[in-house]
Amino acid sequence: MLNPGQGVNHCVVDRADGVIGLCPADVNAPEIRLVEWPQDAVIIGESVRISWNANDAAGVVRTTVSFTDADGSIAGWCPQAADNRVDGDEYVGVYASDCVVPTTVVPQRYTVSIFAEDFFGNQTTVDIGTLAVVDRPIDTTAPDISVDEWPQIPVVVGNRLRVTWYATDAAGVERSTATITDATGTVASWCPQAVDNRVSGDEYIGVYALDCVVPTTVLPQRYMVSIVAQDYAGNINTIDAGTVLVVNRAVDRDAPEIGIAAIPEMEVKAGTTLSLSWEATDESGVSSTYLKIAGPSGWVSSWCGFGIPGNRISGDEFNGTYNIECAVPANAVSQTYMVYIGAQDFLGNSSEERQISFRVVQGATDTKAPVIENLVVSETVRGVPTVIRWRAQDETAVGGMAAWVAYGDYRFADATGRSFVSYDIFPVLVSGTAQDGIYEQTITVRADAPVGRYTLWMRASDTLGNSQLTQTNIAFMVR
Repeated sequence: MLNPGQGVNHCVVDRADGVIGLCPADVNAPEIRLVEWPQDAVIIGESVRISWNANDAAGVVRTTVSFTDADGSIAGWCPQAADNRVDGDEYVGVYASDCVVPTTVVPQRYTVSIFAEDFFGNQTTVDIGTLAVVDRPIDTTAPDISVDEWPQIPVVVGNRLRVTWYATDAAGVERSTATITDATGTVASWCPQAVDNRVSGDEYIGVYALDCVVPTTVLPQRYMVSIVAQDYAGNINTIDAGTVLVVNRAVDRDAPEIGIAAIPEMEVKAGTTLSLSWEATDESGVSSTYLKIAGPSGWVSSWCGFGIPGNRISGDEFNGTYNIECAVPANAVSQTYMVYIGAQDFLGNSSEERQISFRVVQGATDTKAPVIENLVVSETVRGVPTVIRWRAQDETAVGGMAAWVAYGDYRFADATGRSFVSYDIFPVLVSGTAQDGIYEQTITVRADAPVGRYTLWMRASDTLGNSQLTQTNIAFMVR
């Protein structure tokens, strides 16, 4: 009987007449199937074992494995045994590569390929995967994750959603993916991951991406994006990277709509907390909403700041209810105040309107700003300090004062935004009390100030916030 090594296929004997038939020439290369593969990265100085099936009807004459580095060079650090078949025979056999990775090997990812040839010379080579070789003996640290690229505005259905992130690990990142979860906690299936979603770098320092088109059937809402990364040692890190707002309107030029229930004769007692709630709705989502309070003297910022951010207490960005709570000082002036509410959507459309009013009761009764009299200005010469002097009286106490100089009647600065004078020393009390005192302020007219008439304006406020800005009858010439 001829053996396969003599060019005869491995054939079946016709037992009826005892004749062995010669098979036709074999044109099929051996079949290769992976059997054993490292589950983690291989550490230099340790052994790496790979085994595989190589099957062929005519018989496998040889089969080997090779390791190719990032430069395309075949590594020579894992030589093949002369006879590497560990089980079976040349028709159906198991083969193995078993070697120790030298400590001189450069840590990187190697492409592993298996070659097989049968007795007829038919050959095949299969890239079975990549193997990471690392130099860290024990790794218990999960990969680091940091967001790189994130949508700056809401994503409109039918458009592209792209998020990228860094995943880094000394032992190498085996995989890193992102999931999208809706408001109910259900993982969305409309943005599948690419099989290989690393877009730059390598397994040690890589950038990964979630990139898909949001279907038009997706429900507009805010989605949570979570990112997971696992290294070759099995350490896993998961973070909630943030939320992405999906909307269904591509062109939105409308500002959010604001609604607040009017409360007739609303009264707030001084020393208590003012609580106001309102609704804000917008198709593209409300990005921020705030509340301002104004009194007869202007904006009130000493209570709770200027532009108090609304806190959403129910609903979502598209239709939400917001609230502020503001402590009204015990010495707040008993008078009527106006409430202005503003809102902006994620596309930048904004509005601000007066909404309601309320009255503070049982507070301070002083509703007047300080009275200024006896206003005088010393000789005015370019580059020489000028002293402005006046008397100020207030029932409660003077809180803040300042003299301002205008070129002509209303120009307080030149085209570049520079004042025509330098305000060297702001008002100081030189005699008397905060209820009745003499104040001085020093200014210097710029050397390049234009020739002409200048007028003096005075801002005066008391400790309760009563304030006024007035143009005085004081004027001087600069020549």
